Amino acid sequence: MHAPNKVKSSINRMLLILRKLLFLSFPYYPVMIQLTFS
Repeated sequence: MHAPNKVKSSINRMLLILRKLLFLSFPYYPVMIQLTFS
């Protein structure tokens, strides 16, 4: 019964990738906000 553990690890990996993407795209947030509300 290792399935839950596998799912947990894959979710953790996805969260790490999402966090990395958020960190990398952080400088572009003001630009995106300006584009959204222009």
